[in-house]
Amino acid sequence: MPRPKKAELSPQVGTVNLGRKRGNPDFVSSSFYVPKQVNIRFDRALLTLKGHEFDLDRSDILSVLMDRFATAVDAAEQQDDGLDLDAILSAAQEGSVVETAGLTYLKLQLQKQGRDLQEHVAEIEQLAAEKVKLMDRQIELLLRLVPDELREKAKASLQDESSSQAG
Repeated sequence: MPRPKKAELSPQVGTVNLGRKRGNPDFVSSSFYVPKQVNIRFDRALLTLKGHEFDLDRSDILSVLMDRFATAVDAAEQQDDGLDLDAILSAAQEGSVVETAGLTYLKLQLQKQGRDLQEHVAEIEQLAAEKVKLMDRQIELLLRLVPDELREKAKASLQDESSSQAG
């Protein structure tokens, strides 16, 4: 069964929420021919990212790469030095693979620390709840040791005190 189509760009790629891609006039469909081995490596890379909880699809990645390339061409054209394809490709890839790999590692570490922190908070909350139960039980046992008449006097005294504070 094919996976459902994504309705928007993944959060890792951008924060633009333009609704569904198919049928949206802000998106266009493009087809490209690439060598089979490149396609296989690309698919394998996407699966690797999915294994690390990055929900990206081909259009997300290609949108970023195409935008970087177009930005690099625009910048080269503005410099009036002529268009040097090697320089454009270098500018388009600056901060991409190596920086993204570093950011991915940091993000994974942060996610792990967040999960660890959540586990510790849950443990602390459980211990606190157990401590409250133990203290309630101790109070209950101590109250059993108090004679009934003394307990009644303490109740009456507390009621008198609370009514005098209220009035």
